[in-house]
Amino acid sequence: LVTGTLERQRAAGQPMRVLVLKTRRGGISTVSAEWVFHHTYWRDRQHALVLTNHQDTTDALYNIYQTLYAELPVDLRAPLERNNARRIETVSPYGSSIVALTAGFQDVGRGPTLHHVHLSEADYYPDAPRVLDGVLNAVHLGSDTTVIIESTASGADRWLHHFWRETKRGKTGFVPIFSP
Repeated sequence: LVTGTLERQRAAGQPMRVLVLKTRRGGISTVSAEWVFHHTYWRDRQHALVLTNHQDTTDALYNIYQTLYAELPVDLRAPLERNNARRIETVSPYGSSIVALTAGFQDVGRGPTLHHVHLSEADYYPDAPRVLDGVLNAVHLGSDTTVIIESTASGADRWLHHFWRETKRGKTGFVPIFSP
């Protein structure tokens, strides 16, 4: 569902943007991680951000990214500049990176140029509108860029409810996906 939507956007020359309203433990975070890893790792000079609501969630999700690298056949592994608790970075000339952060500070995403973003449990970010404004402005609108926002809902007065409604109206540039 998620990857098919992203592929259709890419084939149409559009920026790849999806908003997934999900249930817990449905595999959406794993599928999103696989997509972002693939589109960052197999292309030179791509930069990805993985952002979650809580440090434990960041650790668990980032572990998926590290596993994806570790499970590659040895001859397909690019040499790494860094592979630590929050960053996988390939050496030059590849120069791609995946950074995992927790949305605990509001200026996350301000400054760097990002190509692929995986925002998990965005409805639980402190001051989600401000955090997302910084992150989304760091990603240009090219057809080779990805933003995946996936979250369980937490109520009608929260950020996700309002963003979901605007997305359903076609006002955000994202495609809404409901994954029960």
